[in-house]
Amino acid sequence: MSTKYALLPLLLFCFIIGCTGDSGYEYCFLYEEGGEYYYIDDGSIYMGNLLLGTTNQGCVYPADISGCENTELTFVPESTLRFNFSIVSSVSDYCGSSTQLISNETYELFSKLSNSAAYLDAVEPDENSLRSTATSQIDLWGCHGTDTTCVVNSLFYLVADNISYVPDPRGVEKIQSPDETVSIGGGDCEDLAILLISYLENLGVKTYLVLGDDHAYALACGLDYEEQFGLWQQVLKAQLEVVVSDNIVIQTDHFLPIGFVEEPDYNYLDILLDMESDGPVNVLFFPEYSEYEKRLEEQFYYSYLDCNAESVYDFYGVCSLDAKGGVIIENPLLNDDIVVDYMAAIAPSDNDVYYEVLNYTYTIYDVEGEDCYVLDPSTGPWGYVGYDANVTGVKLAVDPVTYGYFYI
Repeated sequence: MSTKYALLPLLLFCFIIGCTGDSGYEYCFLYEEGGEYYYIDDGSIYMGNLLLGTTNQGCVYPADISGCENTELTFVPESTLRFNFSIVSSVSDYCGSSTQLISNETYELFSKLSNSAAYLDAVEPDENSLRSTATSQIDLWGCHGTDTTCVVNSLFYLVADNISYVPDPRGVEKIQSPDETVSIGGGDCEDLAILLISYLENLGVKTYLVLGDDHAYALACGLDYEEQFGLWQQVLKAQLEVVVSDNIVIQTDHFLPIGFVEEPDYNYLDILLDMESDGPVNVLFFPEYSEYEKRLEEQFYYSYLDCNAESVYDFYGVCSLDAKGGVIIENPLLNDDIVVDYMAAIAPSDNDVYYEVLNYTYTIYDVEGEDCYVLDPSTGPWGYVGYDANVTGVKLAVDPVTYGYFYI
């Protein structure tokens, strides 16, 4: 994750060799916390012994100012040159005492921009192999190159469905190139965002890299809302299995199983069952099918007693089960068949994304009059365009091509 330095009031103590036109200096402390100093020394900005960046202006009095009164300090750290970012002290300097203040917000922005540089350097907005892969993906989806909505969705799922979220080694901040992420088949949230942004930029889609305190994702601009809403509906249908059956005959001493997936890609599920019958049935929920087999063999078995109902003619309820679980509609009669009408909706319950899709929850930012949608490929195959898994906190969004930036 990107580094964030704790911020306290930033005091700048300048120790000036001369107060005339001499531009010589020893050093300037920018910030102190617990004995750790942030300062400029001979044109370089340090945090203790760690070099943060360099500046040609530094802590120097302009040669054309007589004396030292009412002089504000300005310097442009080399690490933030690409952003056209400079630091200007908010309080005038006075020769001798020379106490200067830099706001917490200014130093925090400097830290965020400086830290973002390494991630932005990993983005490859003009690379032939990435462009080729992205083109193949949109062809697979049948997207026209000018259909930004289709292009963004196709490339989002290219990454979300095929590249796994893999955390960095403990104590190490690895920043992978797009090729490395594809080769490994995984990466952390920054790596996945960098790969997706690279694909999109290679096809001309305007993007932003969004960096929070402990998470990163992307923004993509230029999508058509109406078309995107239709795609959200497709996502919902793909992620929710709905079974509707009428006039199902359950023969004497037989049963109807619903659910019981052998190899689920989730950990838990919810089953909503709405049922009517012309005879008394048992509605029984089990963590997996083998438990019902034990019941048939009159062995000890597990079931969800709070969800079960016996000898009922209608049933409506939701039960949360293990991933391989399901429900049995059982005919307990020895001599009569029973006709059942039912609707069953089956959905994973351990993934918040499903419920966001169900409620069409999405995040769109207005950037200079253009809608920009959140893209978080680290959510995996249950994610979707517009889903924001990290809604809290202030985050920095940076254009990887122009280096324009803003807070969201």
